[in-house]
Amino acid sequence: MKFNQIALLIVGLSLLSIVACQKDNVLNDSNIVVPESVKQAFTRHCNTDEYHESEMATNPTYKAAFEANNEQTARFVAQYDKTAPARAVVTIPVVFHVVYYNAAQNVSDAMIAAQLKVLNDDFRNATAVAGAANVEVQFVMAKRTPSGAATTGIERKQTTRASFSYTAEYVKMPSYGLAGWNSQKYLNIWLCDLDGGLLGYATFPSSLTSAPTMDGVVCLYSSLPGGSAAPYNLGRTMTHEVGHWLNLYHTFQSGCSNTTATSGDAVSDTPPEKSAAFGCPIGRNTCSSVGDDPIKNFMDYTDDSCMNQYTPGQKTRVQSIFAAGGARVGLLTSLGGVAP
Repeated sequence: MKFNQIALLIVGLSLLSIVACQKDNVLNDSNIVVPESVKQAFTRHCNTDEYHESEMATNPTYKAAFEANNEQTARFVAQYDKTAPARAVVTIPVVFHVVYYNAAQNVSDAMIAAQLKVLNDDFRNATAVAGAANVEVQFVMAKRTPSGAATTGIERKQTTRASFSYTAEYVKMPSYGLAGWNSQKYLNIWLCDLDGGLLGYATFPSSLTSAPTMDGVVCLYSSLPGGSAAPYNLGRTMTHEVGHWLNLYHTFQSGCSNTTATSGDAVSDTPPEKSAAFGCPIGRNTCSSVGDDPIKNFMDYTDDSCMNQYTPGQKTRVQSIFAAGGARVGLLTSLGGVAP
């Protein structure tokens, strides 16, 4: 009887999800006790790696661009002076493409403004976390379109698709969603509902060469500050995905073999980590090398409230893409954040 009750509960929850057409990774307004087998679906997951691996296997242009970016980054990292005084902050104009199926997915301007503040606080280390880096990038709402017209930096479209998958980029296509703006000059962020409990995904800088119209970040609409995707509703999904867009890998990349500046996440000051961390497991140490797992790093999978830092090594990788020959150097001359 107990097994039948659990089975009926799982079926009921699945039907509820289909009717609502929303996969918020959480049941906030219910008193139901969810079985552990169902809870497993409500965890952070980012499909950037899967997206990247697919491109590497099928797109020679992407693979060549990715390898060239790695070479340029390695040269920059080798000569970067981490002790130098603060450099000029890189300003990145952002356009939010809100693609919604129903009113709940049509997030407010206020939620977008709150998300932009989270991005700036996290990349500038606004809370002064000890040992964390000021990455020296800042994000501003786009004030002019690629054609020079005034804009709020937010555009909206109601779609006929209830949700989207990372494998078919319909959210970036005018037939169902919204096309990105010039990816050399803007950070394109799409907000929508995503399939399969997915929180978001992003393109690495190499997409700028191979598929510029696909370049950018996609996030679950309910992961924004104040959204319903607790414990992933403080805006750190976007901080994580923008990290990928700015040349950063997961901290658990390659597991315990992540021991040098050229292995794993290619950052020497993030301790190796055997696998992604969830929740906020303070003191977790999954590798035999010195140092607890970097569970508070924005490039792990912990709860939003647990994340609070990028490292100096990660900052160096980000700064490499704005140096001469860097993949995103075009942002330095963008007028997207300047009113016409």
